[in-house]
Amino acid sequence: KLKSICLFLSLFVLVSCSPDTPSSDLSIQDNQLGFLVEGNQKTIDQPLIQIIEREDRPYQSLSIKSSSGSTDILLNINYAKGMNPVGIHLLDSPDIGDIPYSKNKVLIYEKKVSMLNAFNSASCKKRSGFIEITKFDEEQKLISGKFNAKVCSAGGVGLSGHKEIPNGVFQNIPFEVFKTKKASSK
Repeated sequence: KLKSICLFLSLFVLVSCSPDTPSSDLSIQDNQLGFLVEGNQKTIDQPLIQIIEREDRPYQSLSIKSSSGSTDILLNINYAKGMNPVGIHLLDSPDIGDIPYSKNKVLIYEKKVSMLNAFNSASCKKRSGFIEITKFDEEQKLISGKFNAKVCSAGGVGLSGHKEIPNGVFQNIPFEVFKTKKASSK
């Protein structure tokens, strides 16, 4: 019995110390967005968060846009007007009533020499992932949260396949609210 316990503990230590296991910890600071893609951490300083509230729509759109070096990322969620966005927003949600939850998405653009490759969660046949707002401070106008997604090729020369974002976070990022009038019809 003692041999069995020693063998089990040896295997446990071996598995838990494996160097191939990616770390889920991301090191970011306030006003940063970080995410893992293909095992590499990307950190983006001072991303822009906008909440768009159009007079003629029953929902608001929250967009997180950022650019750093060769990678751009966009996160977008839609939610009912007047609701606090804190919570989980699934990327595979259907539309409900007049709220286009199906437009919740994560996009990554990679600039390579003279090409722009796009990966979009909405381009995947089987969409998966979420954007979770963990903090929405209306007084200080700060948002924090996390996300994960599978993003699939949405365009680019000779581009196919997908990428996994197993872990993404954003911390205490300032946001602005834009209220717009009904779209004009010409």
